[in-house]
Amino acid sequence: MDDETIRAQMQHGYEALRSLAALAIQMCGFLIAANAVLLGYGLSQRHGGFLLVASVFPLLVLVLGALVVKNGFPMVYVALRAERHLAPDADTLCTTYLALRVPGLLARINAILDAGDPDAVASMRSLMSPRHVLRFRSSGVLILASAWFSQLALFVIALWFFDYRLL
Repeated sequence: MDDETIRAQMQHGYEALRSLAALAIQMCGFLIAANAVLLGYGLSQRHGGFLLVASVFPLLVLVLGALVVKNGFPMVYVALRAERHLAPDADTLCTTYLALRVPGLLARINAILDAGDPDAVASMRSLMSPRHVLRFRSSGVLILASAWFSQLALFVIALWFFDYRLL
């Protein structure tokens, strides 16, 4: 392929990642707002059922994050491959971002690119499993798991110690 085609692929990869990130931020904002409304209503009205439903929202944010990483992975791969072709020794946007934010993902993609594997799609497919996707952002996973556990504990405490109604 010529350089102009590769440059266009890189640009489309950047745009797709930007759109995916914007959509994820909007969905996370909605889920966080809904979580806050359910928690506030459940506490003010002394309904434990709303607290239980609200405890599901951190898990939904976790699933959303895993889906964003899984769906963005091919775009990142194409952008990294194009950056390597166009500027092999430069610090490019995608490489720098991944090195700072998700170094585990960058190392694995670089291993696939360095190997020159003709069946790179099969190699990438193994990295897109939920187990690998959740491992890339372990601090976010811990924060969301802590939020889920805290909200579930709030539900149990509200029911047992403060005599909240289930519904």
